[in-house]
Amino acid sequence: EADAEFVAKAGDTMTGPLSVTGTVTSDGLTVDGGNLNFMGGTNDAQYIKFGDTGDDDIGNILYYHGNNNMVFTTNAAEAMRIDSSGNVGIGTSSPVNNSGYGGLTLNGANGSILSLSDSGTEFSRFVGSATETSIQYGTSSVLTFRDGLSGGSERMRIDSSGNLLVGKTGADN
Repeated sequence: EADAEFVAKAGDTMTGPLSVTGTVTSDGLTVDGGNLNFMGGTNDAQYIKFGDTGDDDIGNILYYHGNNNMVFTTNAAEAMRIDSSGNVGIGTSSPVNNSGYGGLTLNGANGSILSLSDSGTEFSRFVGSATETSIQYGTSSVLTFRDGLSGGSERMRIDSSGNLLVGKTGADN
């Protein structure tokens, strides 16, 4: 009970680790009407660890102040990084920096796939490897190229039969 007096009133500061013994409810930690802050030195790292009885840090969310990177780990390995410029790397600790453009870097052992889905059903993907880059889409779909970001005018399409159509939407027109 002497420890309970360590932080006696609002505004007091506790130094050192905080240990909770006894039963922790399934509700976990609740912060009402406030913030949960992690503060550290200029070159420190703060983190949240996720673990179990077999491995106490199997997953982590880390923030490195020295290079201002946020890192997510799964199965004790880095899975994703957001660098100080906002570039996102999945499967790499070095996201591509595109000279002022936002970037997303995917890095897999055999290449990378960006899958696009609708209501849980995959309908197209962008695939890249050392030997091939492809756009893949469902057999009943068409691939269209448009100008403008709000639908715009169709300029070219590849229809479901594999016909390349420029300036028209069907093989007969």
